[in-house]
Amino acid sequence: MSRGLSLLPLYQGIVEFTELCDGKDSCGNENHVCQKARKSSTFFTSPIKRGREVSILHCLKGLDELDREMSSHCAKTSFSLDGHHTLGATSTYELIIPSHVDWKTDCTHIYGASYVFLSCLNKCSKSPCILTNPLRHDSCKDQYRNRVYSLSNNSRLTFLLRDRRYLTYHQDNIFPCENGKCVSYEQVCNLVDDCKDGSDEINCTNNFQCRVTKDLMPTTKVCDGIFDCLDLSDECNDMCGKKMINYQWVEAFCWVLGLLAVGFNTFTLPVTLKDALESKTSQRLTSCTFLFLISFGDLLVGVYMTTISVFNVYYGRDYCLEQLEWLVSRSCSVVGILNSSGISISVFSMSALSVIRAANISQSIHLPVPVSRKNIVQNVFIGVMVVIVSVVSSIIPLISRFEDYFVNGLYHGSNIPLFVGISTKVDRMKVLEAYYGKVGAATLTWDMIRKLSSGMFSKDYGGVHHRKLQFYGNDDVCVFKYFVKVDDPQVVFVWASHSMQIAAFLLILITYISIQRKSAEAIPNVADKITKKVLEKRSAKVQRKVTAIILTDFLSWIPFIFLCFLHTAELFDATKYYQIFSLVINPINSVINPLVLNSKIAEKLMILKASVKINLGILKINFAKKPASPDIVMTNMNGR
Repeated sequence: MSRGLSLLPLYQGIVEFTELCDGKDSCGNENHVCQKARKSSTFFTSPIKRGREVSILHCLKGLDELDREMSSHCAKTSFSLDGHHTLGATSTYELIIPSHVDWKTDCTHIYGASYVFLSCLNKCSKSPCILTNPLRHDSCKDQYRNRVYSLSNNSRLTFLLRDRRYLTYHQDNIFPCENGKCVSYEQVCNLVDDCKDGSDEINCTNNFQCRVTKDLMPTTKVCDGIFDCLDLSDECNDMCGKKMINYQWVEAFCWVLGLLAVGFNTFTLPVTLKDALESKTSQRLTSCTFLFLISFGDLLVGVYMTTISVFNVYYGRDYCLEQLEWLVSRSCSVVGILNSSGISISVFSMSALSVIRAANISQSIHLPVPVSRKNIVQNVFIGVMVVIVSVVSSIIPLISRFEDYFVNGLYHGSNIPLFVGISTKVDRMKVLEAYYGKVGAATLTWDMIRKLSSGMFSKDYGGVHHRKLQFYGNDDVCVFKYFVKVDDPQVVFVWASHSMQIAAFLLILITYISIQRKSAEAIPNVADKITKKVLEKRSAKVQRKVTAIILTDFLSWIPFIFLCFLHTAELFDATKYYQIFSLVINPINSVINPLVLNSKIAEKLMILKASVKINLGILKINFAKKPASPDIVMTNMNGR
């Protein structure tokens, strides 16, 4: 037995994969199930008929007011082909169409008989007549037993059909296929290969043929951001192919910021670790410990940025064809965890450092405390908890127990015609309801959905397999799902994360205001003038650093979270700005933090700047002292 879709619940039978979703009902409700699975739109292939009258487009009774608003009114016309005259033939149809002589329409949104009539009356702006294959006397074998033979253009033998109702003979509503079969006008240009040789669809301008599978799609579904072709060719083509990173300037920023973040923080980590090990006071040890964690978190963000840049180059222009495989891959989830963990470690560490500094500010001014065992244990414990909380909060969306909150869809690969692309829970429940009938869709879990979906297919070849679209696969660059709607199951988790970001920013702001206030109160009470001057200088330096940290945090995260709010409230669709914030604006902190928090990097950069300036000055002097060339000297001598 071949692998296929079983339709046993509602109808007896099985549909082979080669015939599944081909537009024909092989077993009862196949088309209905396929329509729900592929989110196909319903369109009309038959115009409105009343006796011999056929109304096209808006020319319907009851739409008189609309007709008056149109620049052209409707009138009757007979349907006949230019250059074709068959002896004894009369037109069965009286078409009612807009009457203006120059009226034409775009037929790429019209199907079936309406397409045939309008294209052959030269009323389609870009669609030629589809009736190009002449009807011969031997066409339509074993069809139309009431045929009467006649002459076409006095040169070719053809046949007519007798209409017993109107006592006329006609050739209307007959489309001759290349293979000798005939179909009705309703079956022409209707996105279904009714002729079985493609001749009823191949010359139509209202369809797009998938590159490999040869399935037909409406032109409106091409480049709409949703995969409809099993081979993905409706979205991955010369008209609308895509890369992992949408904009070239974002690619450049991603490389630069990623490499700078990796470079600066790789330099900072060993320096900070050395300072922590050599610390003589508890205040110094605490600062170095959390500066190390901040640099570690920023390094993870830099590694994420660099990794995404590498994958972007690796896939290149072929990314569109690999997009679905990438989004459901383990690699996508891993880089998403890297980024989310890095951001959380950096934010939590900065918050913890600010709180500890604020709590010990008075003590650090008057009496520095030497390093103790208790202080070491405290710093290590808090640091380990920061890392654990950050990593766990990043992994929670991937835990199977919580899949009903975090899994965004199922992907079955490119071998099952029923499911193209990734289907969400809502999409899948509509398919199951069309297949099984009422299934209590509101209560279905992903586990139940997988079992019911598997039950639709035979098990002769091992059944069908799926992969989950996890939390981090919501975007091509695999970042935290910042943009959610109110009805999204992840909205609580996402906004809990946003709230933590806001709380961390406010905490850092409040604690450093407290530090400055306490410093301003305590420093004037210091008796020793030299010590007082040193403390004032250090306080001013800290204030500059804190201002830079708060300002960069505010400019990168607060506007972004506000944008997330507008998106959740459906006041603004921020989807197109996702990568700009994720790869350019938010990661800037991972580059600025090591510059602000570690003075040694700034000193190295200043030395590098001075060295470059000196070398440029030397080159300028050497160029000025360079002797004139012999040609110039001879010219000057001759001039004398």
